[in-house]
Amino acid sequence: MTTPSKRFEIFAGTYVRIVTRLKATSQNRAVGILSIDGFLLDEDEHCYFLGSTPDEITDSVLKSDTVRMYLPIEEMMELIGSSHQGSEEMN
Repeated sequence: MTTPSKRFEIFAGTYVRIVTRLKATSQNRAVGILSIDGFLLDEDEHCYFLGSTPDEITDSVLKSDTVRMYLPIEEMMELIGSSHQGSEEMN
């Protein structure tokens, strides 16, 4: 069993955004960046595994291509606002 990475220890189970390098396969060089959102569910020595829900892995990102991982605050605020608004409508 491998020791969890620092990023995984911090963000495990949390909804995150990962910014990753997009590579051209024939030259293996960076050609742009891509951001992927999801729940950080697992990792191995090469990849982070994300899910669109906390229960199912739907994507993987190479650790070596990861530029940044962070909490997408704006989306979280929208979710909080919409759930708060929904509870007000129920009353």
